[in-house]
Amino acid sequence: MANAVPALLLIPGGMSGTPAPRPRGGSRIREHTQAAESAGLSCHIREFGPLRLALTLDAGGALAAVRLPGAPPEGLNAGHLAQALRALDGIPVAPQDNPSRRAFQEALCQVPAGSTVSYGELAARLQTSPRAVASRCAANPVLLRIPCHRVTAKNHAGGFQAGPAWKGLLLRLESELYPRG
Repeated sequence: MANAVPALLLIPGGMSGTPAPRPRGGSRIREHTQAAESAGLSCHIREFGPLRLALTLDAGGALAAVRLPGAPPEGLNAGHLAQALRALDGIPVAPQDNPSRRAFQEALCQVPAGSTVSYGELAARLQTSPRAVASRCAANPVLLRIPCHRVTAKNHAGGFQAGPAWKGLLLRLESELYPRG
């Protein structure tokens, strides 16, 4: 598994009998690490400049979850985000056994970086309701890799489980990286 995910700092689980070191950078990442360890998954911390991501991998090395710090770090720029997106793109996502979740993830991944889609538009593609799309976005465990931040309401940004500051920043940085035009 170490070869599949290079340059990650492994936060070991309780297998060794010694307590796992707790990552710095906010309670959201600490809670994520503790939950991953208790589920028997491995948690890794990956840094891209000031951006610190907590990644959870399943036993096969597939990405089961990505967590952002509680607040966007100062100094985060488009280059840091580009590094993170490239690194995450190289890690397979844990397979979904639910066909509608798999279709939802595939539809989100088809939204180009630097672009957005409305809850209603995505709902029409998936033949579901905008509320169902919003619920799936809120439950998306693989932030950034499955880009739920690119889904917006018709007249405003809409929600994001990491918070509105993160959603606005991610959309702005992606539009700098991938200008439409």
